[in-house]
Amino acid sequence: MKSFLGSATVLMIACSAADAECHFKTGNAIVCPGAQAAAAAYSTFGFDVARTNLSHNRALLQQAGCGRAYGATYKTAKIELLSEGNTALPKGWVGVSSVIVNGQDIWYVATDYIAGDCPRHKVETFKMPDLSKR
Repeated sequence: MKSFLGSATVLMIACSAADAECHFKTGNAIVCPGAQAAAAAYSTFGFDVARTNLSHNRALLQQAGCGRAYGATYKTAKIELLSEGNTALPKGWVGVSSVIVNGQDIWYVATDYIAGDCPRHKVETFKMPDLSKR
């Protein structure tokens, strides 16, 4: 006979491992091509999905090159950290991170939208071949 407690423990361990990985906290995580835009978007909309969904606000985000590119898949997006810092706004400082999402997209995003253990992306270097010996 299978124990309910044992199954619950395995489920809790699996959930804890998933929560420990670097991930977006919300489908409202707004990504932008620049740090200033990402900070302004977070300061303006934060986690407020209803406000972000207003057509004029979506248009403003699109005009700035920003959006919620991972809305439906935010829980499974793989995030690697490139850098993190603070961006100044009239209301104060906003933490912003530069991230690689799913191994291919580079964005700026408010650091508050990210949770978990976020590994720094390892930049690969390579040696150029000596073309003078050809």
